[in-house]
Amino acid sequence: QNNSTRLINVNVPTVNFSMNTIYPLAKKEIVGTPKWYEKLGISYTGTAINQIAFYDSSVTLKRLWNMAQVGATHSVPITLSLPAVGPLIFSPSVSYSENWYTRKMHRYWDSTYQRVDTDSYRGFYQARQMSFGMAMNTRIFGTYNFNKDSKIVAIRHEIRPTISASY
Repeated sequence: QNNSTRLINVNVPTVNFSMNTIYPLAKKEIVGTPKWYEKLGISYTGTAINQIAFYDSSVTLKRLWNMAQVGATHSVPITLSLPAVGPLIFSPSVSYSENWYTRKMHRYWDSTYQRVDTDSYRGFYQARQMSFGMAMNTRIFGTYNFNKDSKIVAIRHEIRPTISASY
């Protein structure tokens, strides 16, 4: 609450949903080495957010509803662990997300007043995104041997280079 402007901001409960990764193509009884396609994993995360901003001098149920900003985000990542190709490991991924809104803002240039104006529309609006990616990584090991007079015999080190691309 801002006492000088009399504006009140209320964050109504935020609701989160999440699902652990499931492997729909995996066998219920694991016998032997799993096939590459059995490592396909799907997960889900969803969040609903509600906010209301109003002036304390003009509180009515209709005005509260008109000032409410409600939104939701859904995300479905899909991963796959492929078998190693020699020392290289390839990891493809696909991700889908969708946002839901109850208000849309349209900004445009008003040439009469030489300014940017904004119109607000109530309704149900959606925005979707999809991404694809591929990562490749490996592990390189090395050892540095010290001379025989040193208390330290050797140092073993590991390098994990990764290269990835996404669209």
